[in-house]
Amino acid sequence: MDNEDSHGHHHDHGDIHDGPIITTRNIEHNNVNIEIETTYKIKINGRDYFTHAMLGEDGFLTCHAIPYKLFASMPELIIALVDLYPNEFENEGHDHGS
Repeated sequence: MDNEDSHGHHHDHGDIHDGPIITTRNIEHNNVNIEIETTYKIKINGRDYFTHAMLGEDGFLTCHAIPYKLFASMPELIIALVDLYPNEFENEGHDHGS
């Protein structure tokens, strides 16, 4: 189900908690319909991480956890989540060489 929110962001409300984030942009140029689908599989401290992010037609990302902020990239969004919710991302004593 494709939805558009009040910011013009198109997104699919599939099951967001057990799979990668898939964003789709649709562009009309010179009477040609262009669809670009991007898949993000995110790992934090070696573990899969799932969040609900949406990509707007303007190219900016939003996230339900930080609904009023736009992000220019997925790394920027994930860093903001780590900073806002540090307890969610504790390393649990795993050493990944850092």
